[in-house]
Amino acid sequence: LPPVLLRNEADSRRWEVTAGICDQIDKVAQEAGTPSLFVFLPGVYQIDRDTALRHAASCGVDAEEIDEKLASRILGEQLASRGLRYFDATPALRRAFANGTILYGTVDTHFAPGGHRVTASALSPMIVDALPSQGVPR
Repeated sequence: LPPVLLRNEADSRRWEVTAGICDQIDKVAQEAGTPSLFVFLPGVYQIDRDTALRHAASCGVDAEEIDEKLASRILGEQLASRGLRYFDATPALRRAFANGTILYGTVDTHFAPGGHRVTASALSPMIVDALPSQGVPR
């Protein structure tokens, strides 16, 4: 079971370490004149609570110990506190999942085509808005 789902990980240093690495990446990008954007792509357990709870039960973890929103919430706070640009695809993916869109593979739980489409559609406006207005076709 991914530890980022467990409520007792809320005070873990993992979030600060990850955000610190993102901060270093941003600094290198800035030095190269390149803007950065960090995109949170949640795993199936962070979108499908039933799947997360079934997996947790098979690992002997009580449902009360699971918080599928923990990672996006805490990591988002950490990135925002550093002034880093951040996009969380979770809300768009949850809406699509609720509407029956197949987002993840069944054997390999990486994105299925639907997960890619939903993320691209949700992320596109943010990227287009960030483009310089002169000389860049939209």
